[in-house]
Amino acid sequence: MSHVQSEDPIRNASKRWLNQRAVDALRYPVPGSWLQPMGDTWINLASGYPFPNTVPGREFAAAMSHLVDIEGDRPFQYAGSPTSNDLTEWVADRMRKSRLMRQEDALLMTQGSIQGLDLLCRVTLDSESVVITQGPTYMEALEIFHNYTSHVVALPCDRPDRDFNEMLTTYLTSRTDTHPIKLLYLGSSFQNPTGLVMSWEMRQAMVTLAMQYNFLIVEDGAYDALYFGTPIPPIKTLDTRGFVVYLGTLSKTIAPGLRVGWATGPSPLLDAMARWKKDLGNPVISGITRQYLHSINYDARLDLLREQYRDRAHLAHEALTHFMPPDVLWDAPLGGFYIWLRYPDRIESTDLLDKARSLGVSYVPGQYFYPFAAAPHTQKLRICFSYETPPRMEEGIRRLARAFEQTLGTPHL
Repeated sequence: MSHVQSEDPIRNASKRWLNQRAVDALRYPVPGSWLQPMGDTWINLASGYPFPNTVPGREFAAAMSHLVDIEGDRPFQYAGSPTSNDLTEWVADRMRKSRLMRQEDALLMTQGSIQGLDLLCRVTLDSESVVITQGPTYMEALEIFHNYTSHVVALPCDRPDRDFNEMLTTYLTSRTDTHPIKLLYLGSSFQNPTGLVMSWEMRQAMVTLAMQYNFLIVEDGAYDALYFGTPIPPIKTLDTRGFVVYLGTLSKTIAPGLRVGWATGPSPLLDAMARWKKDLGNPVISGITRQYLHSINYDARLDLLREQYRDRAHLAHEALTHFMPPDVLWDAPLGGFYIWLRYPDRIESTDLLDKARSLGVSYVPGQYFYPFAAAPHTQKLRICFSYETPPRMEEGIRRLARAFEQTLGTPHL
């Protein structure tokens, strides 16, 4: 965290300075409270980081050197340079070719896709707005929603046998409150944290319901390119009337520290978001990124990433199958970075976390993927197979299985 948190933010937040929205937001846990402790001996199954050898550090150093040679100081100025500005057109071209950007749509480059989500919430939500999410869902998205409204509804979506369309339809037809539904936030492919994939039929149903009940679908495409089989086109490709905003990023396919993301959707909405975006972007990073993309075949890079992560996902699944007690359940990953574990109610989540920490392995407890206080004792957790080396990942899963067995009082394999 980049700021010092007071011991009691509610007591110390002077209304003389803070508006009501800020005071309300301070009632929720500090952003990033889900982060897990790390150390040299810890095995990190918590962080959704790309594997280190996939991050092109040397190539980026060469790209920066070349950029300075050809453009001098221009990338370092407010307005950027031709190479900096060309990154926007590179993204727009890929969005058009993938049918993720209609003729009536606009594109806005953002500091990671999470800034796009924050800007969208800023121009669409007020304190009475309802946001619907999958339950569980991306924890940082929840942190953003809680900054704008307390009406965040998570509909169960943590197993392939759950019909999210049925649950959403039931919710929409049976609700009695009058708060307006503004957003439906979805990870349609390799969702964070479950790794689940929506069927084509369910994606069609989402668009139909959005048009029928007049809400906006926010499709988070962070993991769309990291499929292990045949991909299903994003929901945005079904959008003919401007009911879907698509969020994209290079965080998972190049490096998260670049903070290169974008949003594409109806032009009036994107124009409003752009009015709030006053950071002027990052011309240096944009220029280096575009120079790097000039030097590689990006689609070939994606093929290589898919191969590497497919192998790692298979290894993680095999290790779980070998080490985990029989009543710990999960679904084999089809893409992305994550596996979602479900375990019996008789296992106390706090005890499990304490035992895992004592064994030097980290994961993210399931409670952080639900709206605040909605599921404080959720018997679920997320592990990530993307970051650690295969031997360390296998050892981390073995340690986690041991934590389960110690909590259950069963012998360790």
